[in-house]
Amino acid sequence: MSARAFVVAASLLAASARAGELDYNVGGGLRSFPWGAAIAGKIGWNEALWGVPPAMDPNAALPSPWYGYLRPTLRLQTSGVVAAAEAAGEVFPVAILGFSIGHSSTHRNTTLATLDCGALACDGWLSRTRLSAHGTGGYGAAFVLSDVSVEWLRPSVKDRDFGDEASALAGQMGGDTLVRGEIKIGQRFGDRWSAGLSLVASAMQKQKSDNAEAGVFVNYAPAPWSFGVLAGTYRSSTARPGFTVGAGVSWTPRRSYGLR
Repeated sequence: MSARAFVVAASLLAASARAGELDYNVGGGLRSFPWGAAIAGKIGWNEALWGVPPAMDPNAALPSPWYGYLRPTLRLQTSGVVAAAEAAGEVFPVAILGFSIGHSSTHRNTTLATLDCGALACDGWLSRTRLSAHGTGGYGAAFVLSDVSVEWLRPSVKDRDFGDEASALAGQMGGDTLVRGEIKIGQRFGDRWSAGLSLVASAMQKQKSDNAEAGVFVNYAPAPWSFGVLAGTYRSSTARPGFTVGAGVSWTPRRSYGLR
């Protein structure tokens, strides 16, 4: 995304913040296979469409899903050799089901452990436009979180196939479409602890490369902090299968209107 587009998006976000509520967080994470690490910061503006979000009613005994909201966001992420910026918008007609659309630009100067970056373009700019659906469900202390997205990728290097560092998959020369799905099934233990199972699967539609990760996660969230670890198996059409371990931390002094 161009610098001018981000200036316009930031101006709209700042102007809108006078009528709504800002949220922001910073965090970082790493994983062992495929190896990766990054830090990120995100800011958003929340405007209730109907109902009363829990953030507007601190005296509510239990969070209610019966409200809707709109939330534009700006996100910056870097790993040192990879830097990305995304502007996005979320619309939740009801808090348990929503949609988001975003556009990002990523500058890469890296190699990927699961791809042959001698033959693939793993550097230069990568443009990403995504459309996502988000679902949240629960009963008592049990919960289910699901996300499905379609992403249209366009690399600046167009004379050969390219590598996508976010999915660790190979895309077809000139551009490809990535489909990604994630589901978490878990249980809360009090106000701070949660644990469960996680499954993530991704597939390039033209290049026909795909991968999947299944594991167990544990989160500890003493507000405004959140700490998480995950351990599981990783399978990819471009590399040998392996065991992976990941960890992350985030600081969220001002939460969004979302249930997550």
